Amino acid sequence: MNIPATALATACKAAHHRFSQTTEADADMKLERLERIFMHMGLAFLALRQDFVPIMFSCAIRSICRCATVTAAKHRRLLVMGESWAHPPCMFRLPVTLKAKGEEAEASFRAWLNQSGVAFLYVEQSPLNVPDRLRGKIKRPDYLVGIPHAGMMAFDVKAKSTYDDHLLFEVGEVDKLACFEAFFHMTVNFACLDLNEPGHFYWVPLRALMGRAIERRGRARVMAFPIADALKADMAEGFLDAYSRFSQRSLGI
Repeated sequence: MNIPATALATACKAAHHRFSQTTEADADMKLERLERIFMHMGLAFLALRQDFVPIMFSCAIRSICRCATVTAAKHRRLLVMGESWAHPPCMFRLPVTLKAKGEEAEASFRAWLNQSGVAFLYVEQSPLNVPDRLRGKIKRPDYLVGIPHAGMMAFDVKAKSTYDDHLLFEVGEVDKLACFEAFFHMTVNFACLDLNEPGHFYWVPLRALMGRAIERRGRARVMAFPIADALKADMAEGFLDAYSRFSQRSLGI
């Protein structure tokens, strides 16, 4: 298709104007879109005369610099305030209070596994144990639990409270764990502990979340899972007893 250079130049200038109005609220989203926009424009200018090149790249560079500057400023401000923010594929940083709750939930789950006497491995959450090309696309579970003469299951431990008898799961996290499950052919489950109600946790298989409706809760995209559909595991029973009930429930027995 023969597109006049003046038309593309106008489009570039319009894109630059739009992105020059970048604010902190939309900087990270716009930065992701810039690459796609100017890639398509770049393909279009290849068939045109060379004097169009400086126009396009001038707009592209100014727009990217604007978004990058605002994004970097936002990042620095949030780090100073102790808030969590990261642009993929950076590692996500939890606020201190949430991190403490998560560690407490993991410790309770680990104590339960030790009490049960089963073999398990804790997966260290270090950026060094994720391949570069999968960074930001895959999430490691917290524990790998061995089931005698059967195999292994993975658990991602969460400190979660219920909302209207539902547990909420962040969509991006579910997708990254699904990536782990696909690559390693290992069943992944959530172990959701409410620290205000110790003594039990909700066992939710990752696959039970697949295909569920996505909701907006504030700025987060989540999936709501009814606790009635989760297995309520008592911390007083052993892991293998809970696993037996989980298996029977999965089979509809």
